Amino acid sequence: MARTLELPYDASTGCAERHAWFERLRPLGWAVFLDSGDRARTGGRYDILAAGPVASLVCRDGRAEVLREGQDATPAAGAFGGLRALLEGTASGDAGWPIAGGAIGYYGYELGRGEAKLPPRKAGTQAFMPEAAVGLYAWTVVVDHARRRAALTSLASLPEGEAAAIRERLLTGEPPAREPFRVQGEVASSLERGDYLPRAARIIDYIRAGDAYQVNLTREFRLAFRGDAWEFYRHLHDINPAPMGAFLEYPFGSVLSSSPERLMTVEAGQAVTQPIKGTRRRRADPAEDARVRAELEASAKDRAENVMIVDLLRNDFGRVCEPGSVEAPRLCELESFATVHHLVSTVTGRLAPGRDAVDLMEACFPGGSVTGAPKRRAMEIIDELEPHRREVYCGAIGYATPAGRVDMNIPIRTTLAAEGELRFYAGGGIVADSSPEAEFEETEVKIAAIRRALSRFSAGAAPPPAKVAMRRELLSARDALFSGGSAEFSTGITARLRALPEYRRARTVLSTLSFGTEWDTRAFAEGVLADGKVLALPRVVRDPRSLVLHAVADLGADLVPGVWGIEEPDPARCRKVALSEVDFALVPALSCDEQGVRLGYGAGYFDRLLSGAGTRTFRVVALPEALVRPAVPREAHDVAVDALLTERRFLRMKASP
Repeated sequence: MARTLELPYDASTGCAERHAWFERLRPLGWAVFLDSGDRARTGGRYDILAAGPVASLVCRDGRAEVLREGQDATPAAGAFGGLRALLEGTASGDAGWPIAGGAIGYYGYELGRGEAKLPPRKAGTQAFMPEAAVGLYAWTVVVDHARRRAALTSLASLPEGEAAAIRERLLTGEPPAREPFRVQGEVASSLERGDYLPRAARIIDYIRAGDAYQVNLTREFRLAFRGDAWEFYRHLHDINPAPMGAFLEYPFGSVLSSSPERLMTVEAGQAVTQPIKGTRRRRADPAEDARVRAELEASAKDRAENVMIVDLLRNDFGRVCEPGSVEAPRLCELESFATVHHLVSTVTGRLAPGRDAVDLMEACFPGGSVTGAPKRRAMEIIDELEPHRREVYCGAIGYATPAGRVDMNIPIRTTLAAEGELRFYAGGGIVADSSPEAEFEETEVKIAAIRRALSRFSAGAAPPPAKVAMRRELLSARDALFSGGSAEFSTGITARLRALPEYRRARTVLSTLSFGTEWDTRAFAEGVLADGKVLALPRVVRDPRSLVLHAVADLGADLVPGVWGIEEPDPARCRKVALSEVDFALVPALSCDEQGVRLGYGAGYFDRLLSGAGTRTFRVVALPEALVRPAVPREAHDVAVDALLTERRFLRMKASP
């Protein structure tokens, strides 16, 4: 029997080496990475890596089969029966870790069609991926960020020599070179605004007629791609870490999840589920962000939606838990993530004698927060109104051990990559007093992080590796620098910008509204208006990919949600501004060097905009001194700025106009 083998954990980087470990495991096939994200930003604890399973479960068109090494495939009693078959006769080797070998994979939403008495296949659709894919892994790499430890754990049956060989591979293997990730063309949706709004209205009609209390309506998005989806996943988690993330790689495609939501966990017979209902986009300005938090906490509509789902899940738990053990100890508590605030509740229960975690999975699947209530009727309405299959989205991703421990997410904020196409999704619960327009905008907010991540990969050739590494390093450095907020820096740098002679002479000033952990540029935009100048803000145009400037007179009334989740000018209220009118431009950047070469976010939008600037426009980057670098790798399309301003110095690269 193999013993647990310790692995190095570099506390200074939060065990960043786990990403290199995963790259070395990928050639073994069926590589899986359950990713808790950056602990400082998500509160996540465990990362779990595995590859090369000794057995697998695949479910297609309602038929499940288990395949073991050296044996013919055998039919299984559905996906959950197949999970039991995988684990039968196995034993974990180390009880000191959450998993020491076990079953890891995904269970797609379509598996729930049988429970809802729907046909096995949604009419008029073709499967993009199997309904379920689960591997039985003889060993697992577990990273515990709370204890700052990492180890190779295994089933009791794994020979010690094999465990030692895996450890050696993790520490010294050379991953193969892979094609850089690139997206092609434009995002297409199964439900654009004109298709979505009447469907949302139809749901409201159903609810008012008494068919349901709540129904979750989703949109599917598609985009062509080529290259290594792992590269995209890494970037997505840099900007939008999530505590229940996952990257699963199979011969037929990959699953990339940035989910914040847990479907259920079971340990020692104690079960927990944590439904999410209620969402608001985060704001860069701390005061505005606090206002949005308070608005969500006080929202009667959002709290009512959340409580509806809690009641549904209490009923699901009650089917397999001891009578009287099901409770809801937390109701509608606010939790904040990198890009959104959510209302989260907790339901607990103890499994009844003779029941196990797989029984609970069946009882809860799919999660009530992604169907509606009552579940069966909600799923019937979903099947009628959604033109697409949900695939892995809204199903479950996670692990199950021979000892009965289970931890599963609900794969919202999830992207599928197969056959040269990306598919990703967003949705929300609709109730009687919902506004179809507001619900549509909420779906845009939910996919904003994915859009931002994709935008980096849409421009020309792949950036140099040194530029990719510097961008990743700077994102981490910026997040650490502003972990306690950016108010002090924002106030100081805004005053310094407004004191510059070039700014004081300007009549039209270009700014942006910041996102996430950038310093808060809203204060600067407010200052521009207070100084009686014309404020120009950019709006993203998808075809052709570009920025269009508009004059904004009122930051409260003139803005609407934008493509990336950043507020943009409302083109119906704001006149266009030509770049030639701009005298002073505050240009966003992750870093800048002393030659004026800026490091942007990789999408190339501002490079294309600024390439048209004449001598009139004075272009400035404002950053903390800690983010300035001696040299930034420059590509042919990069446009240098005219000045760099930090809290310590002002460096002018060209004479004032």
